[in-house]
Amino acid sequence: MNIMKPCAIERGFCAMSRTMIIEESKDAFIEALFQLLANESFEHITVKQLTLESGYSKRTYYRYFKTKNKNFRYSIL
Repeated sequence: MNIMKPCAIERGFCAMSRTMIIEESKDAFIEALFQLLANESFEHITVKQLTLESGYSKRTYYRYFKTKNKNFRYSIL
């Protein structure tokens, strides 16, 4: 299944596979985690902060990571 999503390079639309979209959102949460870790300890980072920093919803977060610890484990693998 292909989903049309804006492409930064062409400023048009390109087809992205569902797998690519999933990986892109997971990567955004992981990047958000590392950005937040620069200023706060892991214990003080909330899922709300992760969603705000990543630009994705809480629903999307919990679709891929059941807990904040799962996000951390996924990011170090």
